[in-house]
Amino acid sequence: MSWTYSGSPSDSTLDAVRFLSRQNSSGDSILIEDEEIQYLLDQGSGVYRVAAEVCNLLSLKFSERASLVTIGKLAIEYGGRAEAYGSRCLALQRLAAVRGSVPYAGGVDKGDFDATAADTSLVKPAFKVGQDDSPYVSWGTT
Repeated sequence: MSWTYSGSPSDSTLDAVRFLSRQNSSGDSILIEDEEIQYLLDQGSGVYRVAAEVCNLLSLKFSERASLVTIGKLAIEYGGRAEAYGSRCLALQRLAAVRGSVPYAGGVDKGDFDATAADTSLVKPAFKVGQDDSPYVSWGTT
């Protein structure tokens, strides 16, 4: 297992995930390995979604521990870390929704509508305007 951070999140998706999830300092104890982040990246999600998942995993990790561990005069508080990673996870999920992908609404403009209608590789819609019109009835004429 390894841990790396080059300090250039724009050049490396692994660095981008570490930067967004605040796992970019080797001074802290290593909480997630490069291979674990790479596994999440290989699942096909963007860096914001993977960073959110990293924060979620770390929140779960700290929430499974006792809230406060005291050894002599040393006290380690894990509850705050679990809450902080949980909050970071939610913030990154919001960012992933905004930055990660743009929804597509086909047929919004005339050119797109015509191109979609002419594309024979697409599945034809089950319903269309006028499908129930009767050729024997004319509406609005006397």
